[in-house]
Amino acid sequence: MKGKKAPLSHPIGGKQSREQKVLPNEEDSGGAEETSGQSVPLTLSHNNIKVVRNSVQLLYAKANDQMCRLYFINGEKLSYSYRLKKLQQLLHCTGLFARVHRSYLIRLSEVVGHVYLKAKLSNGELIPLNNVGYELVKQELKNRRA
Repeated sequence: MKGKKAPLSHPIGGKQSREQKVLPNEEDSGGAEETSGQSVPLTLSHNNIKVVRNSVQLLYAKANDQMCRLYFINGEKLSYSYRLKKLQQLLHCTGLFARVHRSYLIRLSEVVGHVYLKAKLSNGELIPLNNVGYELVKQELKNRRA
């Protein structure tokens, strides 16, 4: 089957946790709408229940095999059944997010500092950076100071 990949289904079972596994809503291609420079509503569905989160609430996303984990400012974690590249494409129109490492997509406005090849986010987490990501973060911080 060439072209589009079918979404993976991931059964929920076992221990209860704060993390929820969600699948993108097929009918609206992940829920992102073209909105340049603004937030994008992320409509995700799981067991025919829609979960809507605003991209402004998203702190960062981390690749996890065929899925990615979404980390929100309020501490909530969701698993998204597509690869990080798909999420990057959905959020590209906002101009708020940058791929700073092969496994990480971060919201640049939440970066508060950096140490060589690591970005410090507003929640205190350190995110690894590749060389291009390091330059992006450095430039973002420089622009804020100017």
